[in-house]
Amino acid sequence: MSWLTLSGWAQPAESLLTHFPHARAENYAAHENIDAWLAALSAQNLSVDILVGWSLGGYLAVEALRRNALQAKALVLISTPIQFVRNEMFLDAMPVPTWQQFKKNYTDDALRTAKRFSALMSMGDAAAQQVSARMPSAESMADKARFEHWLHVLETASHLPHVLDHLPPTLVIHGAQDAIVPAAQAVTWQKKLPKTRILILPQAGHAPHWHDEAHVLEQVHRFTKEHVNA
Repeated sequence: MSWLTLSGWAQPAESLLTHFPHARAENYAAHENIDAWLAALSAQNLSVDILVGWSLGGYLAVEALRRNALQAKALVLISTPIQFVRNEMFLDAMPVPTWQQFKKNYTDDALRTAKRFSALMSMGDAAAQQVSARMPSAESMADKARFEHWLHVLETASHLPHVLDHLPPTLVIHGAQDAIVPAAQAVTWQKKLPKTRILILPQAGHAPHWHDEAHVLEQVHRFTKEHVNA
């Protein structure tokens, strides 16, 4: 069974490999923009059994499938925004002033902002200390040359206008206490994708796979066996 993982913004590409050790980690941040990454991905003519994306990585996984840059039999979205920044048509997202302040802070003081972002990832999580211990260093997250462009992707990110009926069966995993991407977005994904199952972890934040690794892995493997080995 072949797996491909895409990690969250400013996270190491390999951050999901502790959960899926046989997967290939796709390093989208090595490319200067989303179009360059999708072109490079498309040139590989990839087809995998399971595609896993966390946060921005999940958004990009959907974008790659939507634009036929790769194929997958099953999709797993962890804490993934269908739209990251709020507008008048979609309120279950980050408020515009909060986003603008975050972006300015990252430009002005990337290291300090990375530390605050790490705190947001574990905020509200009943296992916050355990989650925080799994995070990369703030210094690595403060690499503006690698990550600043992908902030622009987050700013404009929205799959709400897109037709996604052709996407494979999808498992949406979300923490009810997520302080970055509201858990209500899981329901929006379910309405948007015709073959979706939702798993909500009541006491988890933005990293439910670090909150309860065993439970998440059990559910992921059960889901993928249903749809890949059927």
